[in-house]
Amino acid sequence: MKRNRFCLSVMLAVTAILVGCSSNQTNFTSTASMIEVISKEYTDKDEAAWIVAFDPNNHAKEDTIEIHIEETMVWNLIEEGNVYFAVYTQQGDDTWVLKQMSHENDNHALR
Repeated sequence: MKRNRFCLSVMLAVTAILVGCSSNQTNFTSTASMIEVISKEYTDKDEAAWIVAFDPNNHAKEDTIEIHIEETMVWNLIEEGNVYFAVYTQQGDDTWVLKQMSHENDNHALR
């Protein structure tokens, strides 16, 4: 009987800790959509690179989104004016970050 109470107490303590830790996390958003790239930009010291794009199926060209690119090689392959299928994420109020991209209607792309 004492062992059952001890196990129950431990389980309640662990649950309380997990609930407390999870309440401090920020929201995580993941989006997958078609995007048309308007421009490619970067900082003077090449510390950060991003694209400015919009979803041609759901938004006007004025409703742009800035998506940061973590890999220089990926940024170099993106072309302004092209339409891509992209997956990008955001944690809390941080910037959007590109996770995956392929050419529109490219059925042979790795995903």
